[in-house]
Amino acid sequence: MSQVSKWEEVKALAADFKRTQLSETLQRLSERNCVEIVKKLIESSLIEVIFTSDGREYITPQHLVKEIENELIANGGRIHLTDLVSILNVDYTHIESKALDLSKSSDGDISIVLGQLVNNDYKDFLANEINDRLQQSGVITVGELTKLYDLPADFLQELIESRIGLFIHCIQDEDDPKTLFTASYIDKYRAKITGVMSAVTKPVSLTHIASKYELPEKLFNSILQNLIKEGRLAGSISGSGNNRTYVPRVYSKSQNEWIENFYKQNGYLEYDALLRIGINEPKSFLTKKFENEGLLFLNSCCVGKAIAYQVESDIEECINSKSWFDFLTVLPSVLNGDDIHQLIQASLDTSKVFADSCVVLSKTVVVSKNFIDSTVELFTTVLNKKADEDLQNGKLFSAFAAEKVEKEKQIQKEATVSRKDERKKKAKGKEKSGGGLQGREVKIKSVKKKYKPSQKGAESEGSDDEESTSEAPILNFMTVEEITDFLQRKVKSLEDCPQDILVSLSKHLFNLLNCKYYDVAKAVFMSSTLPSENVKKAHSDVEKTVNSFYASIILGNKGLKLLNGDLQTQLEKHLLKTLCSDALNAVVVYASKSDTPSISTPEARQKLINKLDIKQKEAFAAASTSLNSTVDEFLTSFEKVVELCDIMLKKVDKKREKTLVSEHRQNLILQLNEAANEDAPLILLLSILLQFTSITQQVVHASGKFVPQLISFLKPQLSEQTYELLHECESLVVKQRKKELEEEQKEQINKRLNELVVKIKETILEKSVP
Repeated sequence: MSQVSKWEEVKALAADFKRTQLSETLQRLSERNCVEIVKKLIESSLIEVIFTSDGREYITPQHLVKEIENELIANGGRIHLTDLVSILNVDYTHIESKALDLSKSSDGDISIVLGQLVNNDYKDFLANEINDRLQQSGVITVGELTKLYDLPADFLQELIESRIGLFIHCIQDEDDPKTLFTASYIDKYRAKITGVMSAVTKPVSLTHIASKYELPEKLFNSILQNLIKEGRLAGSISGSGNNRTYVPRVYSKSQNEWIENFYKQNGYLEYDALLRIGINEPKSFLTKKFENEGLLFLNSCCVGKAIAYQVESDIEECINSKSWFDFLTVLPSVLNGDDIHQLIQASLDTSKVFADSCVVLSKTVVVSKNFIDSTVELFTTVLNKKADEDLQNGKLFSAFAAEKVEKEKQIQKEATVSRKDERKKKAKGKEKSGGGLQGREVKIKSVKKKYKPSQKGAESEGSDDEESTSEAPILNFMTVEEITDFLQRKVKSLEDCPQDILVSLSKHLFNLLNCKYYDVAKAVFMSSTLPSENVKKAHSDVEKTVNSFYASIILGNKGLKLLNGDLQTQLEKHLLKTLCSDALNAVVVYASKSDTPSISTPEARQKLINKLDIKQKEAFAAASTSLNSTVDEFLTSFEKVVELCDIMLKKVDKKREKTLVSEHRQNLILQLNEAANEDAPLILLLSILLQFTSITQQVVHASGKFVPQLISFLKPQLSEQTYELLHECESLVVKQRKKELEEEQKEQINKRLNELVVKIKETILEKSVP
């Protein structure tokens, strides 16, 4: 078939189709039928339709989207969703849903902003309008645009930044991107600021300049900083907030030269002087400028290392020379008392030796503690004399008798309170255990009546206490004026001392001397009231104790001679630290007549020694010092001390020595028998000490840490079996103390130790029986 015939056939078919369309059909569908057909299609999910608000019309979702898009274009690219509801006669939920679909499928061309549809055409239009406004005013902010166009700031900010250079020709503020300027606007103020600030020759407030020349504050600060960075302006900005100040370089240069020269010549800088030359925050300025100088900031000024070193050396000189030093006379006059005190305290804080060796008086005076101690010593004779006088005239009896009565009252009061508390607890117990409601009410009433006194009673009781306290006599040694007069007469180094410093020293000594006088007076009073039988008994008890210690030390020292090397040295130190120290402490407590039953530290011992008279103090101090040397030297010093206290020492001859060694061995056997098998370290130590005494017929005083060395020393004299038992037991005891052991390992060690302990006891006790 030819091409012409085919084309003619197509034309004929088209004509037939056209006639068919234009012809009137004999069969038509009614509106009701159409409704039912559509309903059936909807139910069958064959089509999706949206009803209009009045329910009379259908619309497909695709058509609704098309209608929304058409209305958006018709309204210039911006329309509110609520407006679409009335225009399209469709429920808001359908409008909102299809608007979201439209926004998502538009690839960013259409956006929903605060319930409004906005397309790119509107955004471009808005950008042009913003640019027009900006070019007219020179500056504009996103905040202003938000109020003007009723659009959110974030949306507008994004719109502006995406169209800068295309539709909007502006410069954003570096500190605040929401502020926009035109280039001409910035150039205008840049020229104005350059001219104004170039004429400045001294520090000036930026707030004042901005106000006087009507410069926008944000723009002014930004342009000024840029001009300084670029080198167009020679200067710097100091301060913060409304206190920001511009300082021209010519001024700051002369300022810095003055500061550096003054500090170099004097070693300090006064805050007021810096304020006068225009530095508003002196401390922060000096911290930055002299960050490597190690400045010390005081109340009114700061000082450098030279002055700090001077203070330290003067304090050291004061301590070494055992004197006093007034820093007010040597430091710069600009430093007031508080500054000097702060400077002294800084030196004391950096050195514990300084802090422990001196005291500060009147803020500016440093006094060596040795000077104070030597000064207190000058009052010893006066203290004893006054104590004797007060004993004769009855003052001591009144004071200490009243104190004793007061203590007895306090003890009685505490006992009464404890009895009341006990009865109260019992009463509560009875309430809980039975009786019924009536009995409980009776208990409550009795408690209220008995244990809750009226306010009036409480007040009267308090007044009685106050009266008894006020009536108790107070022992005063000297007044501050009397101490001052005594120091002026007796201490040569204080003859030219200023009166205020002398008074401060007297006030410091006042409490020390009163405390010392109380101890002296109490000792005098107690010695005068102590019955002679008690004195004899106390003397007999201390004599017995001292002789026991003395014999043990003699035996222990003799046992040391059998040893050599490091073990001998360590055991000698151990003997000095234990038995020798305890022996000396017992004599010190007796000689000082102290109420303290025992001495726990060398400091406490020295404190009691300082209370003795000069002759005794020297002897006791020598004995105390010998505790750091050898046992032989200690025994020599100890015998002198004992002689001063009229204590008779029994000589340890060969016969007595043999008896003492035998008693020591029997004591060790008894302790070994009584020791629990679970206490392996104790059994091991007792066994070693017992073996040492049995083999050498001498005594050794040792603790558990010396067990390994003693086993090594005794090894040649021990049987192989005994040595193996002791050595294995010592190894297991060491392992037992390790924290990282597991439970299973601990159980194995404990089990083996129990077996070894039984064998060691049997072996050692069998060999020790004579």
